[in-house]
Amino acid sequence: MSILGRKIDVSCIIPTGVRPLFVQRAIEYWKRQSMSKTCRELIIATDGDVLPDMSGTAGYNITLVEVKPGPKKDSMVRNMSDGIRYASGEYIAVWEDDDWYGIDRLERQYKCIIETGVDMVGADRNIYYNIFKNMFRTMLTPDHASHCAMMYHRRVLRYFDYSAQPKGVYCDLEMSKRAKAHGGLYLMDNHTCRFVTGIKHATGYGIGHRPEHPRWNKDPGWRYLRDIIGEEDAEWYANNLDELKRTTER
Repeated sequence: MSILGRKIDVSCIIPTGVRPLFVQRAIEYWKRQSMSKTCRELIIATDGDVLPDMSGTAGYNITLVEVKPGPKKDSMVRNMSDGIRYASGEYIAVWEDDDWYGIDRLERQYKCIIETGVDMVGADRNIYYNIFKNMFRTMLTPDHASHCAMMYHRRVLRYFDYSAQPKGVYCDLEMSKRAKAHGGLYLMDNHTCRFVTGIKHATGYGIGHRPEHPRWNKDPGWRYLRDIIGEEDAEWYANNLDELKRTTER
């Protein structure tokens, strides 16, 4: 039961660490979702030494969970696992701290997963945008759901254990395979819906992306980014670019 007195349908988890400014922005993206705030919750599971500002979370089902630090390479799966332990919703949605989400992301995915009866809903492609280099590329994922935009039924966790995945962020490949084998996987058209964009913040070309992935495209003046996420959100990244870079380089 939520603090607002209604059963929680969707529990969103932010697995995070040392990016408090990104987390604060992620909270704002979550707060403005079109899905009723009474039937969703946000759990911020962090192992960082600097906690995000929670002053604007009153009146929402938002919980901060401090996770015991461990090896950096295992941070995402460890924090995700701990966050899920506090989740009360029938469905789990991944809400990454450094990604942009459209205002109807949760509503669209929840409706889709209810209507289709599948165990997992994701995106058929993801746009990765490097805000430090003004470059982007589109990653097509026809066989699996990228971790950053997953929503899945709790029963997926019966045959998938985050904490047992040694490859960290790439658990999305195995998780999608298990979902397809048991209860089905549905990939939504992110090109049309535009409900997720990965705001990459590495000073390189993207940590963990293999050479065979699509090439990067230049975007002078962030024209492409502004078209996708809107002027107001793009302007926030522009105004906070220096601070975001300092946080990234910690």
